[in-house]
Amino acid sequence: SVTPTVSGTIGASVTVSAAPADTNALNNTASVSTLVAPPFLAIAPAGVQLIGESFQPPDGAIEVGEIVTNRFWLADMGNVDSTNIVATLLATNGVVPLDPVTHVPLASYSRTYGSLKASGWPVSNPYTFTALGTNGSSVAATFHVVDTLGGYSTNVSFVFALPTAATFANTNTILVPDPAAPNPPYASQSGPGKPYPS
Repeated sequence: SVTPTVSGTIGASVTVSAAPADTNALNNTASVSTLVAPPFLAIAPAGVQLIGESFQPPDGAIEVGEIVTNRFWLADMGNVDSTNIVATLLATNGVVPLDPVTHVPLASYSRTYGSLKASGWPVSNPYTFTALGTNGSSVAATFHVVDTLGGYSTNVSFVFALPTAATFANTNTILVPDPAAPNPPYASQSGPGKPYPS
């Protein structure tokens, strides 16, 4: 086994030989190389799912002033496991965290993700918030992420576009036929296929 002491690319070669003469000496060597990196955590956004909306009917979008609940997934993209990840949703970038039961605005709201495995499956937690802004702008759910036992700290963000309101107008005449009137009126029909006498 090899225990690297520095970061970088490490290579190793093995050559095999025997007492009988080898007719092909080019296939007696095997080489391998690997990249060695220092241990590091890298907590990153790994998905989001809208699971609750206060505006009815629900439309799958976050509107200005709407109370929404989203599941936010985080993953460890580093090469060592985290020990105890806590993610705090901050009141910034157009997002106001809310108490999940009373919907009272909060300065921040924290949930524990626990240990995330290096390059492992993402883990999610639900957060309730409301979006401030204008139609057509965007807001960002920003989390302060810490590993409470390992000293790691970073911010991660999930960006949401707010819907755009559009107004449509038509100055042309729109004719809506009367559903009770014959279409076309029988009096204007002619020919042998005329169903009723005039």
